[in-house]
Amino acid sequence: MTLTAVAAQAERASGPPNRYIVQVNKDFAPGRVGRGIAQRTGGMLGHVYTSAVKGFSIQLPPGGLAKKDIESQSGVLLVEPDVQIYATAQTLPTGVNRMEADNSGVIAPVDVDIAILDTGIDIGHPDLNVVGGRRFYSILWRTFEDDQYNDDYGHGSHCAGIAAARDDGEGIIGVAPGARLWAVKVLDLNGFGYLSDAIAGVDWVTAHADTIEVANMSLSATGSSSIFRTAIQNCVAAGVFCAVAAGNDSRDVYGIDGVFGTADDIIPAAYPEVATISAMVDLDGLPGGSGGSNDDSFASFSNYSGSVVAGNPVVSPGQAIDLLMPGVNIYSCYMNGGYATGSGTSMASPHAAGLAALYIAANGRAIDASGVYDIRQALINAGVAQTDPLGLAVQNDPDGFKENIGWAGSMQTESPSLESIMVTPVSATIEEGQTQQYTAKAIYSNGDEQDVTGKAAWFSFNTSVATIDSGLVKGDFPGITYITAIYNDLSSNVAILRVTEPISITLESIAVTPTFAELTIGRSQQYTATGTYSNDTTEDITTIVSWSSSNSRITSIDADGLATGVSEGTTTIKAELDGIISDGARLAVTSAPSQVAYVILIDVLPLSFYRRAWDAVVIIVVVDDTGRPIESATIKGTWSGVYKRKVSGPLVDGEARFETRQIRKAGTVTFTITKIIGSDGQEYILNPPDLHSSTTWP
Repeated sequence: MTLTAVAAQAERASGPPNRYIVQVNKDFAPGRVGRGIAQRTGGMLGHVYTSAVKGFSIQLPPGGLAKKDIESQSGVLLVEPDVQIYATAQTLPTGVNRMEADNSGVIAPVDVDIAILDTGIDIGHPDLNVVGGRRFYSILWRTFEDDQYNDDYGHGSHCAGIAAARDDGEGIIGVAPGARLWAVKVLDLNGFGYLSDAIAGVDWVTAHADTIEVANMSLSATGSSSIFRTAIQNCVAAGVFCAVAAGNDSRDVYGIDGVFGTADDIIPAAYPEVATISAMVDLDGLPGGSGGSNDDSFASFSNYSGSVVAGNPVVSPGQAIDLLMPGVNIYSCYMNGGYATGSGTSMASPHAAGLAALYIAANGRAIDASGVYDIRQALINAGVAQTDPLGLAVQNDPDGFKENIGWAGSMQTESPSLESIMVTPVSATIEEGQTQQYTAKAIYSNGDEQDVTGKAAWFSFNTSVATIDSGLVKGDFPGITYITAIYNDLSSNVAILRVTEPISITLESIAVTPTFAELTIGRSQQYTATGTYSNDTTEDITTIVSWSSSNSRITSIDADGLATGVSEGTTTIKAELDGIISDGARLAVTSAPSQVAYVILIDVLPLSFYRRAWDAVVIIVVVDDTGRPIESATIKGTWSGVYKRKVSGPLVDGEARFETRQIRKAGTVTFTITKIIGSDGQEYILNPPDLHSSTTWP
């Protein structure tokens, strides 16, 4: 099963061995379960999912334990093999003109956030309003998450431009011009990635569902994944409209058997929770078929739908397909500030994402799955039938179930008017020298509210009492003043502010936590000091108290309350401020436990052959008892057999590599690990203890 960014169809690749996606019981912490399994199996923990689905990805070592060993662990609900994903080819937006997005009645820039789960987005592209994002990727054994979400392949920028390129008189214009774009990069510079990365991307979008209203996934796979569907279900339940490409296999999204939930499904297109989009040919942005060969027809490569699963949350004439959108010779943004033309349902899907953004800008966002389905149904109902004069000139929908063409012109609405400005709080009291933040909200005729705190003009009617800047008031002198805001020539309500003389507040007691703790030599314990004041308020004063240890030979403690074990014994930790001393907190220091090094890979390989001499190399990977790579340690070993030598070197990110010099006779060479010594001089216990590997030449 291969997940692919769907444009022109590419050959599918097989999934990587020993790589799995795991869903855990909701009562278990996925990170803790994952670390435990990684430790017990010698595997490498990957992404941890907490929002769209609870679970994680993991890579098991070759020749070791397998899927059944993960399934037997406590807290595990479901284990599925990870699959490789990759982007394929892509393709001025005649589609924007064809669907009359320029007549939607929504004013640009469109006030909606769209996530593009793809190859990233060109963050410096002048036509794209990229506001943030995240990258999720895997290389061999390792899984990473960082902020390097710039597009290095082009596919994601192309989809982003279709959905939301700016209306600025330059380049192109998107369906929802200027909408804020979030780059969720799950594919690398070659267009490759894993399903586990895509799930991590959906998980990130779900965690940011209070900001992101629309997500586009121009991705598809053949197969079945309960965990992927669960992640998307929870993303939609958080109020995110998900547009996905139908795929480019020229077949039913339910596969050859036409049955949902089987191994030949196109996912996520087959999932009832998403808006699945098929592709049409439109070469001139106009109906009537006058743009050239096959203009205004169903794209021959596009997937379709001949049936729909029971309980599908929307009703569409296209069965499991929501809408038909332009997807051939689409001109849009590309990486490095450029533009390109591409074809595929990859290009059709972001047309629908932009259309959803227009609807949300005019009518408000969804807050749950029901709201998302209402938006999907509204877009289906507003569409144009394929048989309409504005529809297809060639009636060639292969399944006879003709989904409507997505249409924005029918969404025209009168722009809501600004009715009032509300300033909060309406009454407040602060002391001289203190501040108070005020908020201004613009309230519109359609019930929408917009925070305009930073855009409004603020006034204090008695500047000797208090001054105000961007809603932040500073009390300068005891008395009363009135606060107002003006936005678009409309004045707000009047808010009352009282400034009083400062009240003398004294520190009465200090509490130190934890009151009892144990740690080993060389390890540290963070202490927190909380002050209770005469006005019954409490405050964290950890960084301003003076910390002391009753026996500094046992424990040292720094100015921030971090205590470090020096030698075995018991000491008392106290904090002092303004003559107030806390009760003592007891700290016991014990000797450090033995450290265990788990060698999850040791492999000797022939390296090169030259003039009857040959070389060998050993590759070693070592993790600690948490499954993390061991760093700041020295590994020692011995070559034996036809080459004899003692060697040592550092572990870098848990890996070490030693090479022989030229070996001038045939035979077997063996490498044996003798010691691993930490930076503190303590020797690790090797697990397993007999660690060696050999190779023979010729």
